[in-house]
Amino acid sequence: MSIEENVQLVKDFFTAMGSGDKQALLALVAEDIEWILADALIGTR
Repeated sequence: MSIEENVQLVKDFFTAMGSGDKQALLALVAEDIEWILADALIGTR
């Protein structure tokens, strides 16, 4: 990927996060992504 494509991917990721668009977000990440959340009560998913 080019730098421009990478930048657009990150922008699209944060746009999906901000709007709560789960389907768009999932379309941007790998199937085997591991989410690590800052809240210790939640842990790794």
